[in-house]
Amino acid sequence: IGINQLKKLKKICNIRHKNFFIYKSKLKNFWSQDSQLSLVSSFGYATFVKNRTKVFKLLKNKNIQTRPLICGNMGQQPFLKKIIKNNNDLINANFVDKNGIYLPNHANLQPSEIDKICKILNTYAEPIFFKK
Repeated sequence: IGINQLKKLKKICNIRHKNFFIYKSKLKNFWSQDSQLSLVSSFGYATFVKNRTKVFKLLKNKNIQTRPLICGNMGQQPFLKKIIKNNNDLINANFVDKNGIYLPNHANLQPSEIDKICKILNTYAEPIFFKK
């Protein structure tokens, strides 16, 4: 099974790369990662929104899967709270934990589906950027 999947790898990566740049072009008011790589093949398109819960619910109601960016602030995990006494110093981790969202990016995702997702974000989501 794995050998057969490897035969599809280049095609899958190229589709995800194209999808990434479709998102980037349609979500110009939102944060987007920059990359020096010649091929960006992420499983999700990452961005930040102030109203992540609202956006998540809107997308879920349209049967569009999404998830929080990364897996939250590790500094809030009980095992790490014992080591790091002042979790307030993790301002970037807190920001990502509160505002980060992954939009779907897979090889079966069609440009028309990305359009639909972007229209929802451009209409209902409130962009937010890091405060440096």
